[in-house]
Amino acid sequence: MEPMSRQKVLAHACFLLVVLLSILALLPRGTSDIAVWRYWAQTSQEQGFRSAYNNPAVLIDQPPLGIFMLSALPRVLEPLGIPAYRWEAPGLSGFKVTTLLFLWVSALITLAMTRSLPLSAALLLALLLNVVLGYFDLYFVPTLLLGLWALRARRWCWASLFLTLTCLIKWQPLLLLPFAIPCLFDEHPDTPFPRRALVSLLLPGAVLAGAFVVFCGPGMLRALHLAATHRFLSGNALNFNWLLTCGLHLVHPAKYGPLGADGLCSAIKVTEWRVIALPKLLFLTAYLALWLLSLKKSRHFHECLAAALLAFLAYFTFNTGVHENHLVPALLLAFLLFRENTRTWPLLLALALLANLNLFLFYGLTGDGPPSLRLLGVDTTLPAAALEVLLFLAAFFRFIRTPSHPASHHHAS
Repeated sequence: MEPMSRQKVLAHACFLLVVLLSILALLPRGTSDIAVWRYWAQTSQEQGFRSAYNNPAVLIDQPPLGIFMLSALPRVLEPLGIPAYRWEAPGLSGFKVTTLLFLWVSALITLAMTRSLPLSAALLLALLLNVVLGYFDLYFVPTLLLGLWALRARRWCWASLFLTLTCLIKWQPLLLLPFAIPCLFDEHPDTPFPRRALVSLLLPGAVLAGAFVVFCGPGMLRALHLAATHRFLSGNALNFNWLLTCGLHLVHPAKYGPLGADGLCSAIKVTEWRVIALPKLLFLTAYLALWLLSLKKSRHFHECLAAALLAFLAYFTFNTGVHENHLVPALLLAFLLFRENTRTWPLLLALALLANLNLFLFYGLTGDGPPSLRLLGVDTTLPAAALEVLLFLAAFFRFIRTPSHPASHHHAS
């Protein structure tokens, strides 16, 4: 057997081993969020999907397609005697099985896009803790990958449909949509404005989203408003606002509560504009600057990816109401950016570690919490949050100072 053939056999064997080991992610019970998904699903069964989605008392803050997917599980699985949701005790549930299936499909799509078994296996491992803990963000990973793939291939209608479907499952990918527009332009600055391509990019998604608005009614806008106005300063996201949360515990313990008896920081709800104005201003300033800069300098697909990635990291770093599981879109962008330009491997590695560290430091490897959050007497979430802020600032200033250039041709393989 030739050496290259041995390498291919070994790569396939390692990929299959990772897939088989990922089944173990189904055993832990996950976080208490699964109980929320179950409540939404049960309410949709009892009241009907449309009535439940438009009922203000149910407090649904997710897009309609994501809620429909969650509510469909009991209808399909429970008549077969399979529990759709299980949280009180460890054990298999239909919900976690579906998250793993979506992750497997995502790994296969990545393999088709990149022709790289190691990169596909790495994506599977980087997102596996989301299966363990029970986050349905994995439902949108296939459509987001396909949407980005279509953008790269300049298939504007397909990109529009897949990206819109992604945003109808979870709201966070909405932040990426404006960065699809710079992809319309090619590398030649004298090219006329691509009006037909712009219509192809905007119209199919607008029609699809409009159909959902008509069917779902005002509940869709209410859910978006609820998601955009979460009162948590930081919902266990290791970012600038987590550092601010700790500062408020120390400076205003009477109002926001002191640190825990073990010296640990905990999430707080804040509505005062004098507290949240600065983080939101930092987020909006960085986001708009990156979008305007991408319109000016992003003449290559990898630069559009980089600008979108940094814009999403600006949201994660500075916006209020961000939660610990919100780095999934950033991870996907980082993997595809590495495929386009292998020199970005430090950013990919740092984001993969940070995303999993964020989940682990609050929920451990089972959803029951980590064994300890203190290191040398310090809450370990604080240096981790500081590192995230530094990572964003370093990547942000590097991007705005780097001139436009083609991607490295040394693709991952």
